Amino acid sequence: MALDCHPHTLPCHISPEDVFFQNIHLRRAHLRRIHPRHTCLRHTRLQRIHLRHTRLRHTCLRHTRLQRIHLRRIFL
Repeated sequence: MALDCHPHTLPCHISPEDVFFQNIHLRRAHLRRIHPRHTCLRHTRLQRIHLRHTRLRHTCLRHTRLQRIHLRRIFL
């Protein structure tokens, strides 16, 4: 599936690849109804261990406001 999105329409720190993979992962997360701590592919092992203890809801700083709202609808 091609991502026909112009790079300049995105925030400068988020690449089209980030958005593409994040969307795939969020879709999988939605299908599996998994806990939101698994929605970010960028966590290191230490962060995962930390998240396991804290059970944070919004674990990825890269989510846009719309994605956060979407996650809230899925998981709350």
